[in-house]
Amino acid sequence: MKTILIKQLTAFCIILLMAVTTTSCKKESLSTNRADLAGSWSHVQPVGSFTNILTQLDLNANGSGKETVTNITTFSSTITSERDLSWKTQGDAELILQPEGQGEEKYTFTLDEENIELSLTEISTGFTTSYFKNE
Repeated sequence: MKTILIKQLTAFCIILLMAVTTTSCKKESLSTNRADLAGSWSHVQPVGSFTNILTQLDLNANGSGKETVTNITTFSSTITSERDLSWKTQGDAELILQPEGQGEEKYTFTLDEENIELSLTEISTGFTTSYFKNE
């Protein structure tokens, strides 16, 4: 009787051990983002004699990021909008930005050979914006 109980207990422990080692929590997907896109990128748009709009795009290596738009005049600068976002790349030339709580924005991109100029072309409109890497 004791040997049957020990065999059952051993079998139960083996089954339990197998169940624990073969199942896991939610798997995190490994980032396949292009590492050369990570960093801080800026675009300056002149809008008047002494006024510019600075758009800064911060892309973190983990796929998170932020877009900050600042109105710059001769005498002051004012942040007009900030939004957190996530980003990912698809293939060699598609960048997808997803602002928090909003839909995806899809772009094709080109990166110059020194990785200092990033050109984004919005897929839906064809509008292109050039960003320069902040050092």
